[in-house]
Amino acid sequence: MLNFIHHGKIGELQVGDSRAEVEAKLGLPEDWKGKTGLFGPRVHTPYEAEGWLFYDSTVGLQFDELGVSTEISITFMPGEPSQIVVGHHPFEDWPLSKNPIMGEVKEYLISNRIPLEESSEEDDYFLVDKLCVVECFPYQCGKRLELRRRQVSMLSRVLRPEYLPSYVKR
Repeated sequence: MLNFIHHGKIGELQVGDSRAEVEAKLGLPEDWKGKTGLFGPRVHTPYEAEGWLFYDSTVGLQFDELGVSTEISITFMPGEPSQIVVGHHPFEDWPLSKNPIMGEVKEYLISNRIPLEESSEEDDYFLVDKLCVVECFPYQCGKRLELRRRQVSMLSRVLRPEYLPSYVKR
C-alpha cells in the first residue's frame, strides 16, 4: 500500500502509464468504464473508454485525452464480496482488511508516518500525502456514521494535484 500511496503503483500498473504501456503489460482490459452503459452511453471498445479496469475490476486507471493515466484507484463495494484476496497478486502485502473502514486506514497511515489531512465530518475523505484520496460511504443501514467508522469506497492516487477531485479542499 505504501507503493500505491507514494508512487501510484499496484501490481504492474502505475499512474502515468500510457494505454500502450498498460496494454503491453497486461493486455486489453476485460472491463472498462462505460462497457455496460449503466451510467451514460455505452462504450463498445476499451480504446474508446476513459477508464480501464483490471484485477477483477478492483483496480482502475483513468486516462486523459492523450492516453496517459492520470488516476489509479482501488474500489470497494459495500454489501458485495471484496475482490481483494490478501496474499494474492496484486495484494500480496495488503496491510488492511478486505473491506477497510476509515479508522483502520488512519491508524495505518499514522503508524507509517504518512501525512494525512482529514475532511470535516460532513465530507467523506482523507487527503493522503497530497496526491492520494481515501473516500468512504457516509451511511450504513440508513444511519450516518462518524468518519472513522465509515467503510472505505475507494483509494485513488492522481498523477498531479490538478487531477484531484473537485470536492477535495487543497
